[in-house]
Amino acid sequence: MNIIQGTVLESSESSNSIVSSHRGLSDVITNSSGTYTPPRISTQIVTTSKVWLKKLDGKDAEFNMSDFSVPLRVGHQIAIIYGAAEGIENGAYFGALNKSTGESAFDPSIHCNRLKEFGLYIPKNYYRNWFLRSFVIGAVIGLLPFVDFALGIFIGVILTNILAVILCVVKQVKGQNMLPELNKHALQTLHSAV
Repeated sequence: MNIIQGTVLESSESSNSIVSSHRGLSDVITNSSGTYTPPRISTQIVTTSKVWLKKLDGKDAEFNMSDFSVPLRVGHQIAIIYGAAEGIENGAYFGALNKSTGESAFDPSIHCNRLKEFGLYIPKNYYRNWFLRSFVIGAVIGLLPFVDFALGIFIGVILTNILAVILCVVKQVKGQNMLPELNKHALQTLHSAV
């Protein structure tokens, strides 16, 4: 974990609204009476928080704090924590401490870079790889003398994919339970960097 400290030179926050409409295919097909089914409209507001710091080395730098916005004003002293798991080159900023007020904030989401070293993230192509394994396991079951080959493939696919989902859920729950402890450790690191 690395800590960037500095004095707030400028901060800005902006919000954008994303409006989209959705119409399910079933609405069009099953509505044979000729009545009109209006689309569903949804709105999502995305807030972007950015801050300019005069770092301790005298250089100015901009940081995106949208995922962990902490209240701050020009002149406040803040520390931002950057982390990546072992072996990962590109980490992320995931928390900040306003040293002037004592307030802190952390990204509440689970990022691969923070949880990879604990084996608690779902890698790219996780389900695809398990699905391919399921055919191999099914073929092995199908080669047993007392099981029909097609039935073996079917059993292998069903059981292996159920196992893949269970393992995925267990990893996500473990990661979610570990997140408060990781943030507590990060906050202790931020406080010790005074």
